[in-house]
Amino acid sequence: MEQKNYIASLEEQRKLFLFGPVTEQSALDLVVKIMYLDSLSQEPVELYIFSPGGSVLAGATLYSAMKMVASPIHTINMGLAASMAAIILAAGDKRFVYPTAQTMIHQPLIQGGIGGQATDVSINSFELNRWKEWTIEVLTQETGLDKETIESLIERDTFLTPQEAKAYNIVDVILQPSEYANKKMVTLDDIPYDNVLRQSVPPHLKNIIFQEQVRNGENVVR
Repeated sequence: MEQKNYIASLEEQRKLFLFGPVTEQSALDLVVKIMYLDSLSQEPVELYIFSPGGSVLAGATLYSAMKMVASPIHTINMGLAASMAAIILAAGDKRFVYPTAQTMIHQPLIQGGIGGQATDVSINSFELNRWKEWTIEVLTQETGLDKETIESLIERDTFLTPQEAKAYNIVDVILQPSEYANKKMVTLDDIPYDNVLRQSVPPHLKNIIFQEQVRNGENVVR
């Protein structure tokens, strides 16, 4: 059986995939499928993610489609949900993450740089800041965190393990191997933060992690 037939079979089970960059084409493909599945029934749709992110406009279009349909959209980070893909992950009605998956959030990036006349530079700068504010508002709404925390988290590239993504309410559940499978796996959260690793953590994230650990009653060394 050809690969496309496997994919078609999974789509019939309401399982969709965002693998690769978020582009106009990948967003169109998913928007069409989500709208079609929603027209058939309002059963949940599962969206599996392995994506480095991409176009803000394309991602915002997919985000809007997810919010417009009646069907619940369950998002699953299988390996990487970065940048715009992390927003798609957080926007799910139920959010899941594999134990070895990374989530990365940051502020919108300039694609190709800003150039041209001073007026054009000013306009593009305004638009970039508007999308930064949109990112902050979306993550604030989806996570329930305060705006100041989100602003600090997205100031630089912030990579999160599954436990950290759950702590910041970007995901709800860390998936585990089935008890019937009887399989062991090494997860990202099995890697300890020793003193060397702590020194490599950016200060803005180190303070947030420390505060979270204090709230959880953990014994930590800064």
